[in-house]
Amino acid sequence: MTAESPTTTGPDERINGYADLRSYAAIGDGRTVALVARDGAVDWYPTPDLDSVPSFAALLDADDGGRIELRPEESFTSWCRWRTTSGSSPK
Repeated sequence: MTAESPTTTGPDERINGYADLRSYAAIGDGRTVALVARDGAVDWYPTPDLDSVPSFAALLDADDGGRIELRPEESFTSWCRWRTTSGSSPK
């Protein structure tokens, strides 16, 4: 089962450099996880393991924590897609 949620986003979604916590998607491989905001910025990424010092930590410190941003300069629409195995839809 798959659920999709369209989201229109732009650079003005951040407040004082921070994205809303509900806007993050988790991308991981079972060993670590990156938190990616709707605007395309990776704000949290510990590597090589989940308990390692994060390479990007803007989730905690917007000015000095570091992030990588990959996004168009103009407004765009993004999609979130979840795949569930239990047969229930995400909330």
